[in-house]
Amino acid sequence: MDGSELRAESFTLEVEPRGAATAHLTIATPGDPARELITVTAGEHRAWWFFLPDKDLDLPAADFTLTVEGREVLVEAHTLVRDLTIYPDRVDPAAEVDDQLITLLPGESHRFTLSRPVAEPPVRCVNERSGEAPSR
Repeated sequence: MDGSELRAESFTLEVEPRGAATAHLTIATPGDPARELITVTAGEHRAWWFFLPDKDLDLPAADFTLTVEGREVLVEAHTLVRDLTIYPDRVDPAAEVDDQLITLLPGESHRFTLSRPVAEPPVRCVNERSGEAPSR
């Protein structure tokens, strides 16, 4: 879960609108199910597969940089960050955010937009199961 690519597979899959398809992956058996995951990317969309429930994953401590500029919040991940959520309404009850439950690999970033500026919106993610706040 350090962002290293252990194996890769590429294929073309055609799916009708509102359809479904099954792809049989040769990489579907992990060496260590607590420390490995699968990502599948199609265009700008990505799907995640974790082999175990969150409580059984060996997630790293969350480490990311959070930059707030007006209504924009940029999160840059230094480790895997699972299901990142921003709670601006805990600071300003009228504030909302445009996206939630974002998972990032090390080196990736995501820009959130708030409905109104909030100086330091609270941030949580699955990595902090122990109750410790993420490092940012």
